[in-house]
Amino acid sequence: LFPGCTDTMALNYSPVATVDDDSCVYWSTPGPPPPIYLFPGCTDPLSPNYSSVASVDDGSCVFWDEGCNAPTASNYDSSAETNDGSCMWDVVGCRDSTAWNYYPDANVDGPCIPAVYGCMDSHSPAYNASANIDDDTCVYPYEGCTDSVAINYDSFAELDDGSCVQPRIGCLAAGLATNYDAEANTAGSCDFGVYGCLDSTALNYDPDATLGPDAYAAAFQGINASTNVFECIANIPGCMSSRALNYNSMATSSDGSCRYPFPGCTNTAAVNYLSEATEDDGTCILIIPGCIVPSAPNYNSLATLNDGSCEFPYYGCMDTSALNYLPGATAGADAYAAAFPNATDVELYECIPAVPGCMSSLAANYNSDATVNEGCFYAVRGCTDPNALNYKSYANTDDGSCVAEVPGCMSPRASNYNSGANNNDGSCTFKVYGCQNSSASNYVSQADASPEEFAVDFPGETNVYACFFPIPGCMSPTAANYDSTATVSDGSCVYPFPGCTDSTAVNYFSNAQIDDGSCIVDVPGCMATAASNYNSNATTNDGSCEFKDYGCLNPSALNYDSGATAGPDIYAADFPTRVNVHECILPLPGCMSSSAANFNSAATVSDGNCTYLYRGCMDIAALNYNSNAGEDDGSCIYSVLGCMATAASNYNMNATVSDG
Repeated sequence: LFPGCTDTMALNYSPVATVDDDSCVYWSTPGPPPPIYLFPGCTDPLSPNYSSVASVDDGSCVFWDEGCNAPTASNYDSSAETNDGSCMWDVVGCRDSTAWNYYPDANVDGPCIPAVYGCMDSHSPAYNASANIDDDTCVYPYEGCTDSVAINYDSFAELDDGSCVQPRIGCLAAGLATNYDAEANTAGSCDFGVYGCLDSTALNYDPDATLGPDAYAAAFQGINASTNVFECIANIPGCMSSRALNYNSMATSSDGSCRYPFPGCTNTAAVNYLSEATEDDGTCILIIPGCIVPSAPNYNSLATLNDGSCEFPYYGCMDTSALNYLPGATAGADAYAAAFPNATDVELYECIPAVPGCMSSLAANYNSDATVNEGCFYAVRGCTDPNALNYKSYANTDDGSCVAEVPGCMSPRASNYNSGANNNDGSCTFKVYGCQNSSASNYVSQADASPEEFAVDFPGETNVYACFFPIPGCMSPTAANYDSTATVSDGSCVYPFPGCTDSTAVNYFSNAQIDDGSCIVDVPGCMATAASNYNSNATTNDGSCEFKDYGCLNPSALNYDSGATAGPDIYAADFPTRVNVHECILPLPGCMSSSAANFNSAATVSDGNCTYLYRGCMDIAALNYNSNAGEDDGSCIYSVLGCMATAASNYNMNATVSDG
């Protein structure tokens, strides 16, 4: 329940109040308006009925009596409402430290049993049936596993103790391999799967992948700090031509939606067919397929389009057992050296033999020379001591990280706080701080520690337990009867309530009792900034807005708009601060073929005067070097060494030759 003024006409009306407490105040004398409302309630955050919305404490705070409220405890307090952790119980037991059943935690005497020392193992020849404390006098034959097949076979054992563990072969790579066997104790073969994007709609979809990016992130969490190279890349359809009006720089695949304002060859059978052209300009060149490389045996001088029929040797490793075996190769490194005697990259075409072994640097049997991964074994490190605080049941190799358990009180605010403890044993004891002056408004009868003790115990904290005494009065600085010495509001504040009293004004306030001159008169007019008759002073849209149809009025322009009624000059006058998108674009003749030597990127209309050079790769070090090319077209392809396994953490998508 939130007490307060529930009358909406009152000056101190509280929207959060649920019970009216007769504190409502109404306007009676002129003066400045009240800027805030007073919300009475409990403002002590330590009270169970603390109100976060209260701005004035109304003395309604209640506090629970703390103490031991467990009826079975020896210090049970029937008046306690909240347990403060001080309960103590009688512990009956033998308190004689020399007795067999000595109980150090006992506080009430119980029966004691005398200690009898001797060998307590009936299997030992020195067994003493009367002994209740073993004194290490037992003698035994040496026991252990005598099965030579078991993984824990002990060649020194004289008597089998039943501890033999039979070998179980399986994959030990927990969290990495898909066939991990949690019960295996002997290393076997592991299947690590193939990581990749499994979404067939993604740009980087891998049909050979068996594990997705989530599996990769889970397997290499905390091991591989690189980014997840197998995350799927979503396909974004759109117009990918930068020359189009609706070009989308974020698009990854063309959806055929491009719109262009320029002419070109519209014949799909032509060499220079331009799919973006909206009208044919008579520049089409018919396609004659064939081999257009003069050095090729099947060169066709009449061909205008290379149809891929040219016959050239394809150099590469032809050994099927090699790492860099190239299935389509027709000639090896020797043939390449003979064809290019001055070449310095012959080794790129030489076969690289496979070297089997473990290629994971995290494995115990890692082989840095291996080129084919097989037979890795992983050690799982951690604390193997079951009595340690950080014991790891799944660890198979102790890393020396075990932390011994230290019981004690871990609460810094307790009087018996133990900074060295790492396991809370429930032994903490606490003081009950509070004001002990019964005449104070925040008097706490259950307090056993004063505010002064709190200041000593916690010198850096705000002392919320200091005693204070109430002074009733009006606490609002804007009220006519404001009392600067008051600490508790008594609901006596008196306010004037100004505002706009004109019912025809836009900001009319029905609760105002004095007009403060703030009324705003309604001004009808066009409020649309894009309209030609826009009125910046209008406060109400009267539907009078008028809009012009702007566009290019020049019929010879590329962007001529036959439906426009106002030209770009009128648009500039109406909207001087905006970019003029209606400016006319006049045609610019020139060669528009990007493959021509005289290509003009600024041309908008083809003039039919394009001249062409035979273009190709002119770098003799490239795989596709063309000695007949007169202009380099940037198509050179080079050997790139790198890891070509998509499941590897250092996979290089640009590699053409695997470097192991």
